[in-house]
Amino acid sequence: MDNAKQLCGFIVEKHERFLNQYRQEASNIERIIVLQEEIDQFNHWISSGKTNYAEKKTQAVAELESLSKSTQKKMSGKKLDSVKQKIKEHEQALDFWRSRMNEVSNG
Repeated sequence: MDNAKQLCGFIVEKHERFLNQYRQEASNIERIIVLQEEIDQFNHWISSGKTNYAEKKTQAVAELESLSKSTQKKMSGKKLDSVKQKIKEHEQALDFWRSRMNEVSNG
C-alpha cells in the first residue's frame, strides 16, 4: 500500500510541476500577443504623427524581446490554445491521481 501511495505522490508532483510550467508559458504567450498588438498600434500612431508614443513603443518592444527569449517558439492564438489544453489535461490528471492516492490511503 505504501508503494502505491508513494507512486501516486510522485505522479501528482510530476503533474504539478508540468502544470506550473504550462501556466507560466500561457501567461508569457498571452503577454507576447498583447505586446505584439500594442506595438502594431504604436507603429500606426507614430506613423500618423503622434510621436509621444515612441517611448511607450520602445518599452513594449524591450518587454517583448525579453519574453521572446524565454519562449522561443512563434507565438499565436493556436499556440496559446495548445498550452491551455495541456493545462486542462494536467489538471484532470492531478484530480485522478489525487483521488487515487486517497483511495489507496483509505483502502
